[in-house]
Amino acid sequence: MGVGDLTVPKRMRKLGEAFYGRTKAYDAALSSGEDDGGLERLIARTVYDEARGAPADRLADYVRRQAAALAAQPLDDILAGRPAWAAVTP
Repeated sequence: MGVGDLTVPKRMRKLGEAFYGRTKAYDAALSSGEDDGGLERLIARTVYDEARGAPADRLADYVRRQAAALAAQPLDDILAGRPAWAAVTP
């Protein structure tokens, strides 16, 4: 696949649609404020391809903690490359 390849724009569009679709889904799951298992199901589907025994609940908890930690910080600190991440627990 080279720069002159006519399939590049189609592939980039498909990639962009997948990225922004997932971004929208994660944003909705995080901003709903409900712990109805939606984020866990989304992670199981998009990260683990619904593999049995995948720790989607643990990753969802991690994502929620990091989102809360970032939301509590001034935007200037994040944009300056100084985000304060939540502690990782085993």
